[in-house]
Amino acid sequence: MDLPVKIFNKVAEDLKPMDRILLRQVSPSLQSFCDKLGPKFKKIELIMKANLNGFVLGKEEIEYKPLENGYVMSCNGVNAILKDGDWLDGMWNGLMACFNSENPKYAQRISPELIFNVKSVHFMCTYLEDGPQLLLPLLQPGYLENIEMRCSDDNVTYEKLAKTEQWKLAKTVRTDAGKPLKPDQLQYFRHLDQFDIKMDDLTLDELIALMRVS
Repeated sequence: MDLPVKIFNKVAEDLKPMDRILLRQVSPSLQSFCDKLGPKFKKIELIMKANLNGFVLGKEEIEYKPLENGYVMSCNGVNAILKDGDWLDGMWNGLMACFNSENPKYAQRISPELIFNVKSVHFMCTYLEDGPQLLLPLLQPGYLENIEMRCSDDNVTYEKLAKTEQWKLAKTVRTDAGKPLKPDQLQYFRHLDQFDIKMDDLTLDELIALMRVS
């Protein structure tokens, strides 16, 4: 890099998300350089589906689609084909490029050593195993405040999520995942400042119990 460091820093910080992600993949030195930049965003929406995965950063929706030999990354109609790579590695590189990490290290796979500083997360997935249960442990507990989930699985349970420090230390949870909750599942939400959930019809006794939780 022939440009003065301060100028290069300014250029890199002003890059659009997809450009910063691609810059980080050029070389180990640029990877290290990008990891030292400030966070590009504080809110992320994660999309985890069968044939389409990615995340939304502000107005930028970045999608990853696996190919037979590599994957394609798309954003606002612009495609970048990366050969001999795995889409999950690419998605992790994207997260690393746009968020501060407690341990800035390239992730070959999902690694508990990677922690992303994110205030709000919005999961859109088919199964909790595809989104929240997979990715929530990678977000900094205590720093993460708001969790939103949209899930089409009718057999959603919150027991595993409720055991994570991220869930325990969150302030708000909004979910329309699965079937309406039973009153006994309110135990997973009682610690929150605010929650928005679907519930079955309540009896008077259950309503009184809910008021006690609130």
